[in-house]
Amino acid sequence: MKNYITILTLLASTPLYAGIQNPPLFNNSNVDSNFVSIDLEVDKKLGEIYNPVTNRIDSVELRQYIDPHNPLANQFVAPTIQIKQGKSLKVNLMNNLPLYEYKKNNGEIEKTPNCRDEHNTIGCINTTNLHTHGLQVNPEYTVMPSKDGKDKGIAADNVFIKINPKEKQDYQFDIPKDHPAGTYWYHAHLHGSTALQVTSGMAGALIIEGNRLPKFDGKSFEQKGDFDVLWKAKKPSKISLNNIQHKISADSNNDLVMVFQQIQYICGDNQKLYKVNCGTNEIGHLDGDVEIKISDTDKYKLLSPSGWKKSGRYTSINGNVLGQIDLNQNEFYRWRMIHGGVRDTIGLRVYKLEKPINTQDKPNFIAECQKAAKLNNAINYSIVAQDGLTTNAIQQTNTILLQPGYRYDAIFNFKDAGQYCVVDNDKFPDSFKVNTNIEAKSSTDTPDPDKVLAIVNVKVSSSPTITLKEFLKSKVEDITLSNGQQLDAITQKQIKSDLDNNLITAFTPLDSLQNIESSNSNIKIGQQQLNFNISKVFGISNEKFNADLALPYGDNLNRYLTLNGIDEWTLTSTLAGHPFHIHVNPFQIQSVYKVDGSNNRIGGDITLEKNTNPLFNGLNGVWKDTLFVPTGYEIVVRTKYEKFTGDFVLHCHILDHEDQGMMQNVRICDPNDKDCKTRPFGSVVPAGLHSHAH
Repeated sequence: MKNYITILTLLASTPLYAGIQNPPLFNNSNVDSNFVSIDLEVDKKLGEIYNPVTNRIDSVELRQYIDPHNPLANQFVAPTIQIKQGKSLKVNLMNNLPLYEYKKNNGEIEKTPNCRDEHNTIGCINTTNLHTHGLQVNPEYTVMPSKDGKDKGIAADNVFIKINPKEKQDYQFDIPKDHPAGTYWYHAHLHGSTALQVTSGMAGALIIEGNRLPKFDGKSFEQKGDFDVLWKAKKPSKISLNNIQHKISADSNNDLVMVFQQIQYICGDNQKLYKVNCGTNEIGHLDGDVEIKISDTDKYKLLSPSGWKKSGRYTSINGNVLGQIDLNQNEFYRWRMIHGGVRDTIGLRVYKLEKPINTQDKPNFIAECQKAAKLNNAINYSIVAQDGLTTNAIQQTNTILLQPGYRYDAIFNFKDAGQYCVVDNDKFPDSFKVNTNIEAKSSTDTPDPDKVLAIVNVKVSSSPTITLKEFLKSKVEDITLSNGQQLDAITQKQIKSDLDNNLITAFTPLDSLQNIESSNSNIKIGQQQLNFNISKVFGISNEKFNADLALPYGDNLNRYLTLNGIDEWTLTSTLAGHPFHIHVNPFQIQSVYKVDGSNNRIGGDITLEKNTNPLFNGLNGVWKDTLFVPTGYEIVVRTKYEKFTGDFVLHCHILDHEDQGMMQNVRICDPNDKDCKTRPFGSVVPAGLHSHAH
């Protein structure tokens, strides 16, 4: 049995990086146990990656997440973690990165696990920790550390922990039984080293599998189900839902896990000029946010807004640049897309090529795809989940804007055989892009050319041509209970009726917070405000539009929120846009308005409009955990802190911004915790008051 099952068939004649595969699953995951236990190592690793600027394959050595039981070559994306609701995920993380070296006054070199880099800078690059992005889990410890510090305890989603070189930390994430099934991810999250480690490839998919069944009582869905039970439903002659193996396979569910990354590296050292294009015998590496000098007047930092564009590199999918995807005509596929990168807003569009091309010729491959993007219309696909959370309605589109941290579950169906180009299209307002340069633009500046992400080879098949509605409705009768019986007729009928109206309300996991106070006078809605600003420092202000109060991490005000409270947040940005991400608790989008120079609202709620704004149209009532906040907008969201107390953070998900100070502490307080606002962040909470589910 192979260690992982490939969704996509690799063409025998294609060269390195020709086929895009699902990332491998961890070799020692155990689907039958209440615990899924994995070993995760952090180390520098050699690999190869295609550089479209030089049309060559570069050798690189970068920091990676490695499964020690299945170390694969050229793996710039971490293995996928899969776990079911109600299970516990154990991660044994070992940091094998080198010790730090410092020169003493006598000239000797001191090696130490302790980093001495300054706060709010990109540094401490060999120290790490682990964050499960989007999971609604304990943000502190599963087992508390000892008071003397000798026992490090068992951490949960605790980003205040430091794992120094040559040290180990155990984690345990207890997944609630009612946790939304969906597409999440995990990545390094130590303040200072996050961006460098993630852009090296220290990120991977984390899939929560669901098997909850919906139940309609004649008026409403008294019990919500997971979209998985519909998507994975099979005829009795095929594998049943309850017997699906702990693998992603095209034979079972046509899922494609796709992690989008901007893998950065440089060549040279501090004795020579650093450069982004490596020579024949050079090995690319990344050991800091170095300056690239093209000339005396043209130089830039690698992890700056212009760094990715000037490098000329392309976003990779599962570690592959310009890879290929093999699919079958008329079959439906769920693309589970994760923006696991640091830079680049991805405007994802798919275009059909008019005639076959030779994919061996990479420059021609790029040119033909760029030509198709200019001449042809992008194909449509259907969004069924954002940030791991199933949406109320199926949204058809031909474009999504993937910002760092975003996830989309989209259903693709190719009705015509042939070749298609997956393209990163840049034809959007600069205010919608994370890599917009805030400096004055010259009249000669041009948008980025279309960057090709992959080519899709669609093979002729005998599958009939049907619509997505017909496809999903046909699967409703295949949903079976644990005893093998079908769903009751009333529930089946309602799901099908909803699908006729593009609704999937049977599978939306969270109750709406919209206008809830109008039906219950006892519900009180608190108010929170936030402004991102980088005019002087990388800072956050607790007042909307008040950029003058924006301060960096450690100087800005901590936020203290109340368990089971509901807050309405107003989000704004001054000087460039920023993706807002908060740990533990997702939020529901209430409204988005444009504002004028005096911060007055202009026009109506953009989330209710169609075909006017690709960033916000259709987002009314949608739940997310990461949301891009451009300048000139006012965004209102609501969230409820109903399960966990404890400490975590919110931050800008341009991770080099976070490393340099665009982050803020958040604490959820139990009303009985009288000392909640006086304890240092990241400290041990008294017994009986530490993070817990209610």
